[in-house]
Amino acid sequence: MQSPTLEVLFNEIKTQRRKESSTLSEKDAQIALSVLEHPGGFGENDVFLVLASANFLNAFVKQSQDPEWSKKYVFKAHLSRYLGLCLKQKLDFMKFEHYKDVLCVTLNPFEFSFHHLDLEPSALLSIVPSHEDPWDGYRLQPYAKEIFDAARALGNPDLLVLAQLKALSDPIRFKILEGLGEEERCACTILEDFKVSQPTLSHHLAVLTSCGLIEYRKEGIRNLYQINHTAFESMIQRLKLLDKHID
Repeated sequence: MQSPTLEVLFNEIKTQRRKESSTLSEKDAQIALSVLEHPGGFGENDVFLVLASANFLNAFVKQSQDPEWSKKYVFKAHLSRYLGLCLKQKLDFMKFEHYKDVLCVTLNPFEFSFHHLDLEPSALLSIVPSHEDPWDGYRLQPYAKEIFDAARALGNPDLLVLAQLKALSDPIRFKILEGLGEEERCACTILEDFKVSQPTLSHHLAVLTSCGLIEYRKEGIRNLYQINHTAFESMIQRLKLLDKHID
């Protein structure tokens, strides 16, 4: 499970600059829930996608104001069942530990932590107890969106880069990125830079957000947008690999 994208992402996670995740979409939450309900096999990429999906849902449910989603911590039942099967498979790329009511699952270098999983007693007995509080390590939930996107892209890493390049090919979207620079801006001030309608701008912002080039957070009724530097660095690393193949 090695890729330039994951390397860049983990280097960003190690900074722990972000204290909470950017605003997460319900569409992605539905996709993550589907992954938990119908997981694939037990390859390293398969397991990483399941863990990334569970991490995303943990962050999304905390963020969501919809009471229906708060009930969907039921995804932990799907996760418990899948991890129980992983334990039986004795996958050598996975490391399990538990600390009190927290289960820690490591796929090097990512350590995922989940509360209150309902594993079978026999499975719990096979897990090494940890004496270290998992919350002292790198927190992954603030990077839930980026980890989820990276896990989905592992099956076909070029799909994400192609979506990003397509987004950049539009002059308005390119200028939106130029206008953001190092600043965090709300849509209303971005709109002042263009002679377009609010719905048109919203569409362009949605395209840039969906491919990860920008991210946003809510502040009252406003959405504040900023460039996602991690996504740009990952895209550049992927293009550098392409350049080596051409040489």
